[in-house]
Amino acid sequence: MRKLLAIFFFASVATVGFIFPQKTIYAENIKYELRNDDIQVMVEEESSTSQVVKLLKADDEISRIQVGLTAEAKEKLADKGNEMDQLDLAAQKALTLKFDEEVTSNCVEYISYLKDGKKFQLDSSNTIPSTEEVAQTNDLQREQSSKTTEEQSTEQTTSSSGDHSTDEIPQDNPSNEAMKPRADDLGKGSPEIPEGGQLINGLFDSPVGGTGFSVKPIMPSGTINNGMPYHEITVQGKNNWVAMWSLENNRLDFSKSFKGRMYVNFGTAQADGFTFTIHNDPQKTQALTKARDQGKDGQNLGAYGSSSATTVSGGVRKYPNADAIGSSFTVEFDMYTNGNQRFPYSYDVTPSQLPRENVSPHMAYAFPGNRDKTYGPISKSVLGVISDETDWFPLIGSGRAAKTIHSGLRYLNQSIGSNVQDGTWYEFNFSFDFPTKTFQYYLRNPVTGNQTIATSVPWSDLSSELKLSANDSKAYWGFTAANGASEGAVKMVFADVPVPLDYEAKNQIYDSAGQNISVSEEDDSKQKYAKKGDSVRFETVATVKQLDYTSPYLLYEGEVSPDQVDMSTLKESIVKVNGESIGSFIPTTNANGRFSLYIPKEMKQGDVVEIESTIKSKVDISSDIKDSFSASLITINPTAGSYDYLTGSPTYFWLKNISPPLKVSWSNKEELTTLEKTIDRSALSEEGYALPFYYSGGTANSTLNYMLLKSDGIIEQGTLNNGAATTDTKEKTMTIPTSLIKYGSNTFVLQLTEDGSTNAPNQLSFVLNVQGSVQLSKVPTTLDWTNRTIGETKGVMNRDEGNNLDLEVLDSRETPANDWYVSVSIDKPAGSSPLSDVDMIWKDSAGKSTSIPESAPSTGLKVMDRPASTQNGFASQMHLGNDAGVLLKSDKYLSIGKYDAAIKIQWTLNQTYEPE
Repeated sequence: MRKLLAIFFFASVATVGFIFPQKTIYAENIKYELRNDDIQVMVEEESSTSQVVKLLKADDEISRIQVGLTAEAKEKLADKGNEMDQLDLAAQKALTLKFDEEVTSNCVEYISYLKDGKKFQLDSSNTIPSTEEVAQTNDLQREQSSKTTEEQSTEQTTSSSGDHSTDEIPQDNPSNEAMKPRADDLGKGSPEIPEGGQLINGLFDSPVGGTGFSVKPIMPSGTINNGMPYHEITVQGKNNWVAMWSLENNRLDFSKSFKGRMYVNFGTAQADGFTFTIHNDPQKTQALTKARDQGKDGQNLGAYGSSSATTVSGGVRKYPNADAIGSSFTVEFDMYTNGNQRFPYSYDVTPSQLPRENVSPHMAYAFPGNRDKTYGPISKSVLGVISDETDWFPLIGSGRAAKTIHSGLRYLNQSIGSNVQDGTWYEFNFSFDFPTKTFQYYLRNPVTGNQTIATSVPWSDLSSELKLSANDSKAYWGFTAANGASEGAVKMVFADVPVPLDYEAKNQIYDSAGQNISVSEEDDSKQKYAKKGDSVRFETVATVKQLDYTSPYLLYEGEVSPDQVDMSTLKESIVKVNGESIGSFIPTTNANGRFSLYIPKEMKQGDVVEIESTIKSKVDISSDIKDSFSASLITINPTAGSYDYLTGSPTYFWLKNISPPLKVSWSNKEELTTLEKTIDRSALSEEGYALPFYYSGGTANSTLNYMLLKSDGIIEQGTLNNGAATTDTKEKTMTIPTSLIKYGSNTFVLQLTEDGSTNAPNQLSFVLNVQGSVQLSKVPTTLDWTNRTIGETKGVMNRDEGNNLDLEVLDSRETPANDWYVSVSIDKPAGSSPLSDVDMIWKDSAGKSTSIPESAPSTGLKVMDRPASTQNGFASQMHLGNDAGVLLKSDKYLSIGKYDAAIKIQWTLNQTYEPE
């Protein structure tokens, strides 16, 4: 284990009325800091070789603070003998560390401390929540006493990269590390909306309460949202309370599963925040908080009730929930801390738990219409101390101020981003699983993948609060918001809508045979599909339902995955208006799978437009894939210069990887299942006989098994990867060992099978006929007598130095025999010539010379047979130097000249019997 230098603070700091700060103003020379709700340690850099460690703590119970230095800091520490464990922080206030040389990294590796007899630890790149957070959770559970033990157990949390929890460190294990990453290390969200933004025509009713909500279509440029249009919801304004609700036919249906996903941009300017709310308030799409007093009710975010309990006319007591949206569930995104400084408008205070207030930005859920589950009474003493109370109305005075109970509290800047109010896009996900009755939500950073702990809401609470049994299991849903003096804007874009929409455009998909293969997003049956490589027809039928102008022309945009279809095959789109064809038009396509069309046709309300486009699917799809097709028709308002979108929900279809049949052949040009070859036994190499086969088809990337068989067993077997391009013809060469090839006829069978296939093996047959023969396989090509003087041209003349004579006969018959011989003869030129008197003689290895006869009428002079040869396998060989074999003999001196090919040597292989 690595040993760390430890510095101990024995601290005693008065904490009466002290609240540990969640936000600290740092000096410019702060190098880094470690903190949680219990303790804060800051390291200031005085110089490159000097750092100062400073401490703040929130509780007298915190003691024995230990600072462990990194290995680099320990090595470079100037005063290595410093008794730092006796440091009195109360007297000294800070610890200055001097180093012999510059410390390039953080000098502090960990901080540990004791609290309530237990040891806790933070490391130099991590923070952990205070142990008080556990107490806070317990107090919240006590306040929510209406929950039964069984109901409490249904509230689940799951780990994520942004989770935080208290780590209790055993005192004998100082090396344990805390888990939660520092918020300033979490980065930003997406600078642009991620792909998937949708148009939501006809989803929501008109906003209620003010002008804070707006919904406008966005036609992005470049690659933003893959170039497809989407609707952007904006919440902004000042001193207003607004809400926007789904239409009645678009209510959430809790009798089935659903999911929703939207991108959220929290802006950069200060705002109170907004809520995602589900309700069955009697006001339906007009539901909104009744507490709308400027200066104090911005904290209710348009969903909660009033800031305090009051007594109204007739002495009737009125509680905060009375003004809230009734029968409701809300997830708040609180961007402004209504805490201690805002009393009595202090929804975010937590008097009994550190850090005394729920700092923004945070996310939590509540039931705004339920007093006991959502609100708690608080008061403030003359000394300025805010406390929890047990009753809403004191004996004297008006009703008490309210705090709200934050269930599933998540601090956003401690989980998904360094600062979520950075003008970038984050992703809010919510879902309901009907079989398990689980409603769950979380916020995610689409760039880093960090997300808040997923929060599950107890079904008994959710169903009872929403009164689902009395409302056919359905509920309105939407958003509320409020801004006081702050007027920052928040933007939202839907990627997944939790309800099916009645779109103005319908998209359908057909295979090459004209069969409709459109399926739902959830369909996994694959009963309707197009085969890979087939053409697919995409059809959009749009009905103009609401249009108070005549559009001079139309724009059409479609999108399909470029990974599954070949966009270059889209040559034209056929357009019909009100059932009549207006022609074919050439679309503009891009590599992202988008295609667009300019349609020179006026469009008015009631018109119906049909657009058909045919695209060929790719053949290299390696598995079954479900793809989607989406399209929009765009009309142009010539007066306003604006656009309107007629959009349809994405339609899905299956492309199936239906493999062509596996084929195998002896030829790469034709299907050849039988093959017969004849070969001389002498032509077989030592390695054996090479036998290639060719195959295609089958399943992409499958394993193929091949086996070459002979009657007496397996010759060769192995496996092949079929690869992705199954339509390509591939080759495999096998080798039949020579030892397994017999003289005569050899029959082989090749079998090829595919893993997982129940088909019979693909089979080829091959016959190799091995025969033998006697062949004169090697004779001299030239015999040379060159560079001779006249005095050297008389008598018997040896050939040139190195001009050796080699003869070879191959006898590959099954049983070689001594039934052959090689003879030699000569052909002289006719008539008179300088070589007319020259003779050619044969001098054997024993030195005996014999005149070589002319070819006709003689059969020649026998010069070689099997007994007179050297045996080398099938070969009978004879090797003679330049002074033996064919020599030149002249009784006269030869004239000076050149006599190329003047005499020809004839070599003949003779057999003494005719083979059967």
